[in-house]
Parts: sequence; C-alpha cells; structure tokens
Amino acid sequence: MELEEVMKELEKQGDAQTRKVWARHGNAGKHFGVSIAKLTALKKLIGRDHDLAGKLWDSGYLDARILATMIEEKKKVTRDQIESWVKEIEFWDLSGILSKNVVMETPFAVDLMREWVESENDYIRRAGYDLLSLLAMRNDDPAPEELESFLTRIEADIHDEVDRLKQTKAGTVIAIGTRNRDLNEKAIATAERIGTVEASFGETACKIPDMLKQLNHPRIQKKLDQ
Repeated sequence: MELEEVMKELEKQGDAQTRKVWARHGNAGKHFGVSIAKLTALKKLIGRDHDLAGKLWDSGYLDARILATMIEEKKKVTRDQIESWVKEIEFWDLSGILSKNVVMETPFAVDLMREWVESENDYIRRAGYDLLSLLAMRNDDPAPEELESFLTRIEADIHDEVDRLKQTKAGTVIAIGTRNRDLNEKAIATAERIGTVEASFGETACKIPDMLKQLNHPRIQKKLDQ
C-alpha cells in the first residue's frame, strides 16, 4: 500500500471515542483515533514495509506512528533511525510501543537502553525503562549484577519521577524480579523499602502496579522454582 492510501484508511477508521481515550491519556498531538485493534488488522493487510514505516512515522500522526512500529522490518532498522524517532515522541504509550515493537528486536537494544535511561527527556527515559523491563525478562543481557544496580537506582529516585515514569519504574522492579530467584528476593526487598508510590492518572484506569503482589504471585514463584 502507498502512504496516501494508508493515511486515508486511517482517517476513515478513526472514531471519536478513541480520540477521547487518547486525549485522557495525554496525547495532544495529531491523531485520527484509530484503535489498536484496527491498527493490528491494518498491519496484517500491509505486511512488513520498511519504506512505508518511515513515511508513516514522518507524518507525525500518532496512529500512523504506532502502525509504523508494527510494520517496520527489524533487519533494516538503523540505530540512527531509532535515535531520531525516539526524540520525536510526545505520547507516553508510544515510548513503550516503540521499545517493544521495534527496538527490542535490534542488536543495539541493550546499548540504547543504557543510553536512554540517562536521558533528561522524560519520554526517552520512559522508553529506556520500558526497554529495560523487556530485556530483564530474558536470560542474557543485561547481567544480574547490572539489573541489581537498577533496583538500587529505582529505589532512590522513583518517588521523585513524573507519574508515568513512576508507573514504568514500578513495572521494571517487577520485571527484574522475574529473572531468577535471587533477583526476585532482592526486588521484593526493594519494593518493601519503596513502599506506596503516589500518582494520579486523571480520568483513566491507569495505576501504579502492585509490586509486592506481582512479585509474590504464584505464577512467578512457580516459574522461579522450575
């Protein structure tokens, strides 16, 4: 499909309810209001297309950018491209979507995670911690020692972060605690010291994940005993 055809389809499939939902979640940029379900169906119709993904991202529309992450060809992605994309994010959820759909599958994912968690840009830093959460659930990089250092770091600054980053960092503590038994115990101790994390997400169902409940969940405990 060509860019113009896809953009017309996005405009056609947008709806007022989805636009309201995205607005409540903090998106003030251009968007048609196409649901993730509809974007997923459109992704299946288009298939993988690196050139189209770049054009969709450059349109500036949130719907188009989410779709771009869905159809991107991972083997053709460059680090410069991703570095450029992440600097243009202005919607919280897109940080995680980019990390999950594209960056996680690249050979430079760990390097970008380490770079992004140091950023003073809240959206980029959230992308870094979203990426760290995904990486933590694998059994290679980052090493357990590095993951433990992130627990210490999160404990020290989570209460000072903006609400969406508080949410992400709490999720990262949980993700680190799924790696192995030792990290689970250290993540539980970290969560106990962190205590209650206060945040407000307006008229949304978003909330800070219950770190202790998740880390002690029978499903996770059973997995760690295997």
